[in-house]
Formats: sequence, C-alpha cells, structure tokens
Amino acid sequence: MLFFPRPIPKDLITFYLPRLIAGKPTKDTEKFVCRADVYGSEPSDLAGKFAPVPRCEKGGRLFFTSCKRHKGSSTRKERTAGDGTWVRQNSKGVKNKAGVKVGETQNFRFKKDGSYTDWLMEEHHCCRQQAVAGDEEPVICRMYVSPRAPPDSAARQESAAFVQQKPAPQVSEPPCDKKKRDDVAEEAPAAA
Repeated sequence: MLFFPRPIPKDLITFYLPRLIAGKPTKDTEKFVCRADVYGSEPSDLAGKFAPVPRCEKGGRLFFTSCKRHKGSSTRKERTAGDGTWVRQNSKGVKNKAGVKVGETQNFRFKKDGSYTDWLMEEHHCCRQQAVAGDEEPVICRMYVSPRAPPDSAARQESAAFVQQKPAPQVSEPPCDKKKRDDVAEEAPAAA
C-alpha cells in the first residue's frame, strides 16, 4: 500500500524542500511532489496532467518548481502562467519549534482575461541562502481549487479532468543549478 503523508507548510519548508534542493528526496517524496514548471502552464493544463495528492491539506497537487526573478530585481518574482498570472494575495512566515523563521508561505490566486479564477496556490519558500541559484529559487507549490468555488465552477471541472492513463511528465533534474547536498534538515515531519 502506498503511503501519502499529509504535509503542512512547516514540513514542506523544513523537511521536503531542502531534500529536493539537495537532490536527496525521501523514497516516497517523488510519488506525491511532482516536478513541473508551474509558471510555464496554466492550472487547468497541470490539472489534466497530474493527479491530486490523496490526503493533501486543502486537496490539490504539490509541485517542485522554481520561480524566476524579474530582470533587475532581487525580490520581485515572475509569475505569469500561460495566458494568465498568479497574483499574490498575502504571505506568512513559517517558524520552527524554537521560534526562528525558517521559511515563508505566499498565497496566490490565478487571474486570466482580467478576472480572478477559482484556482489558488501556496508557494513555500526556504530561508536558506543556498536555496537561491542565480535568478531562480526552488519552491514547493500547492495548487488547489478554492473551497468557496461553486460545484459547477470551471476550476472544479478542470481539476477533475485528470486522466489516469496519461503518464505524468517528470523533469530529470531539480530546477536548481547549484545543489548543496549535505545541508538538509534532520527533523522529520510530524506523523499524521
């Protein structure tokens, strides 16, 4: 039987993301965290290629990807996706047990043709300096349909469009050019 954890933002930032950056994912990580260019496709396209993760908080799909910086900016990120864009709604720092900030979760809503859709995304960032390589920063994204979306919304229909027979395309290498293989968190996520 395949085990799918129920990772919370702290687990994604302190346990899974550092291992993916270092190229040392756990045995089952790649079964529930897909490698895909979230900013190269619209949410509906990704929903058709990747299955939702069982037991995933808020449902949805988890992706290991990288966000690119705007040219000439050290902080602004490029978040266009197909004919739309991910618009930042808010952000929240994530702290470890000692109260030290270890990362950040930023929340986004997808906007296309001038209107917001029912697609939402959380982008989980690690505070570690080695997480940033050049103009790209590796992140884990949780993409899902808003719980407030009506049952007949386009996003709900797109999310349900995954066809089991399609193989999920996988990227052979992490999106990070510079990998630091020895610096991963020792703390395992809490059991669900």
